[in-house]
Amino acid sequence: MVRENLYESLNESSGSLSPEEAIEFLRQEYGEEIGADQVASYVDDNWAELTGLTNRDKDEEGYFPNEVEEILDELNIDYDDYSQEWIIVREGAEDWEDEEDTDDEMDPEEDEDY
Repeated sequence: MVRENLYESLNESSGSLSPEEAIEFLRQEYGEEIGADQVASYVDDNWAELTGLTNRDKDEEGYFPNEVEEILDELNIDYDDYSQEWIIVREGAEDWEDEEDTDDEMDPEEDEDY
Protein backbone atom coordinates (compact mmCIF):
# COMPACT_ATOMS: atom_id res chain seq x y z
CA MET A 1 0.00 0.00 0.00
CA VAL A 2 1.04 3.59 -0.57
CA ARG A 3 0.78 4.48 3.14
CA GLU A 4 3.03 1.57 4.11
CA ASN A 5 5.61 2.68 1.52
CA LEU A 6 5.47 6.21 2.90
CA TYR A 7 6.25 4.92 6.38
CA GLU A 8 9.05 2.70 5.11
CA SER A 9 10.70 5.58 3.27
CA LEU A 10 10.28 8.04 6.12
CA ASN A 11 11.21 5.53 8.77
CA GLU A 12 14.91 6.25 8.33
CA SER A 13 14.37 9.77 9.66
CA SER A 14 12.72 8.84 12.94
CA GLY A 15 12.29 11.37 15.69
CA SER A 16 14.24 12.23 18.78
CA LEU A 17 12.51 9.64 20.99
CA SER A 18 13.64 6.07 20.44
CA PRO A 19 11.29 3.11 20.85
CA GLU A 20 13.52 1.91 23.68
CA GLU A 21 13.08 5.22 25.53
CA ALA A 22 9.33 5.05 24.98
CA ILE A 23 9.19 1.49 26.31
CA GLU A 24 11.25 2.46 29.36
CA PHE A 25 8.94 5.41 30.07
CA LEU A 26 5.79 3.31 29.67
CA ARG A 27 7.14 0.63 32.01
CA GLN A 28 8.11 3.21 34.62
CA GLU A 29 4.74 4.94 34.32
CA TYR A 30 2.47 1.88 34.21
CA GLY A 31 4.54 -1.07 35.42
CA GLU A 32 4.53 -4.35 33.57
CA GLU A 33 0.74 -4.39 33.01
CA ILE A 34 0.56 -1.83 30.20
CA GLY A 35 -2.68 -1.65 28.26
CA ALA A 36 -3.14 -1.02 24.56
CA ASP A 37 -5.10 2.14 25.45
CA GLN A 38 -2.15 3.55 27.39
CA VAL A 39 0.25 2.84 24.56
CA ALA A 40 -2.12 4.36 21.97
CA SER A 41 -2.47 7.56 24.00
CA TYR A 42 1.28 7.76 24.55
CA VAL A 43 2.07 7.23 20.87
CA ASP A 44 -0.51 9.81 19.84
CA ASP A 45 0.88 12.38 22.30
CA ASN A 46 4.49 11.72 21.23
CA TRP A 47 3.95 10.94 17.53
CA ALA A 48 6.45 13.39 16.02
CA GLU A 49 9.18 12.72 18.55
CA LEU A 50 8.78 8.98 18.20
CA THR A 51 8.29 8.58 14.45
CA GLY A 52 9.76 11.73 12.92
CA LEU A 53 6.46 12.15 11.05
CA THR A 54 4.00 15.01 11.22
CA ASN A 55 0.48 14.83 12.58
CA ARG A 56 -0.78 14.72 9.01
CA ASP A 57 0.97 11.39 8.62
CA LYS A 58 -1.04 9.73 11.38
CA ASP A 59 -3.00 6.95 9.81
CA GLU A 60 -6.54 6.34 10.96
CA GLU A 61 -6.60 2.92 9.27
CA GLY A 62 -3.93 1.32 11.39
CA TYR A 63 -0.74 1.24 9.35
CA PHE A 64 1.94 2.10 11.85
CA PRO A 65 5.63 2.93 11.43
CA ASN A 66 8.26 0.46 12.57
CA GLU A 67 8.86 2.41 15.80
CA VAL A 68 5.28 1.77 16.90
CA GLU A 69 5.41 -1.88 15.90
CA GLU A 70 8.64 -2.30 17.87
CA ILE A 71 6.94 -0.91 20.99
CA LEU A 72 3.95 -3.21 20.52
CA ASP A 73 6.17 -6.25 20.07
CA GLU A 74 8.36 -5.48 23.08
CA LEU A 75 5.36 -4.85 25.36
CA ASN A 76 3.43 -7.84 24.01
CA ILE A 77 0.51 -5.64 23.00
CA ASP A 78 -1.89 -7.32 20.60
CA TYR A 79 -1.85 -5.44 17.30
CA ASP A 80 -5.64 -5.69 16.86
CA ASP A 81 -6.27 -4.43 20.40
CA TYR A 82 -3.90 -1.54 19.77
CA SER A 83 -5.59 -0.71 16.46
CA GLN A 84 -8.97 -0.53 18.21
CA GLU A 85 -7.57 1.75 20.92
CA TRP A 86 -5.82 3.87 18.28
CA ILE A 87 -9.18 4.48 16.58
CA ILE A 88 -10.69 5.58 19.89
CA VAL A 89 -7.78 7.92 20.64
CA ARG A 90 -7.84 9.40 17.15
CA GLU A 91 -11.63 9.97 17.18
CA GLY A 92 -11.16 12.71 19.76
CA ALA A 93 -8.05 14.21 18.19
CA GLU A 94 -8.04 17.57 16.46
CA ASP A 95 -4.42 17.67 15.37
CA TRP A 96 -4.55 16.89 11.66
CA GLU A 97 -3.13 20.34 11.05
CA ASP A 98 0.33 20.87 12.45
CA GLU A 99 0.64 23.92 14.64
CA GLU A 100 3.45 25.23 12.46
CA ASP A 101 1.34 25.10 9.30
CA THR A 102 -0.42 28.30 8.28
CA ASP A 103 -3.46 28.72 6.13
CA ASP A 104 -3.06 31.47 3.54
CA GLU A 105 -6.77 31.65 2.80
CA MET A 106 -8.81 34.31 4.53
CA ASP A 107 -11.62 33.19 6.78
CA PRO A 108 -14.54 35.64 6.54
CA GLU A 109 -15.54 34.90 10.13
CA GLU A 110 -12.11 35.84 11.43
CA ASP A 111 -11.56 38.91 9.25
CA GLU A 112 -14.00 41.74 9.94
CA ASP A 113 -12.98 43.61 6.75
CA TYR A 114 -13.56 40.62 4.49
